[in-house]
Amino acid sequence: MELPVDSVTASDLRAVHRPEAVDALFRSLGFTEEDDLATLAAWALEGAAFRDNEAALARARHRVDAWFQRTLAVGLVRGRVAFLQCGLAGLGAGVLTGEVALSASTLEALKAAVPVGTPEEIRCVMPEQQLTLNPLAALFRRIWQTTPAP
Repeated sequence: MELPVDSVTASDLRAVHRPEAVDALFRSLGFTEEDDLATLAAWALEGAAFRDNEAALARARHRVDAWFQRTLAVGLVRGRVAFLQCGLAGLGAGVLTGEVALSASTLEALKAAVPVGTPEEIRCVMPEQQLTLNPLAALFRRIWQTTPAP
């Protein structure tokens, strides 16, 4: 079936070359609308055609991670949690692409929703501890040891 050139929209063209892995990434951020998914895929892939799903996914993750680094100074995992908690996907694809500016209160709520990371493990040696089962018996033992024998 041939379509006249003027009836084909840009979103139709973007939807044809959209890898499923990229869609899954943006669905994991809470986006469900097809228009949003097409816009985000075009933004993440910057119009480049990827034959490999993994290469397209790596490019999309890099773009989303860069957005989280710029906005929240955190990586993809912690940024995704905050993004989902604040429900920013409801504002549409413009949130990530820069078409929609985040208000100060929304940005503050987003920063507050970032989970706190676990501290790094520090290697240290714990001093050996003496186990005293009966302190009163230990006291009597010390007294008897200091008392001279008859």
